[in-house]
Amino acid sequence: VNVDPSQASVTGAGTYQAGDTVTLQSTKADGAQLVFGGWFENNMPVSNNNPYTFTAETSRTLEAHWNTAE
Repeated sequence: VNVDPSQASVTGAGTYQAGDTVTLQSTKADGAQLVFGGWFENNMPVSNNNPYTFTAETSRTLEAHWNTAE
């Protein structure tokens, strides 16, 4: 899981066995003026849910995207 640690953090990242339930949650840093933009894989959106729960099947690299609040 990739995220800018100065802006947000992620819980749930790690190594899982196939069939395991994975729950990722990204939380913005205190004072960060951000809105959650979704979970992405290979620059493609996979979920707008936060937390995001799925079943581990293959190796994945997910990114939590945050957008500047307006």
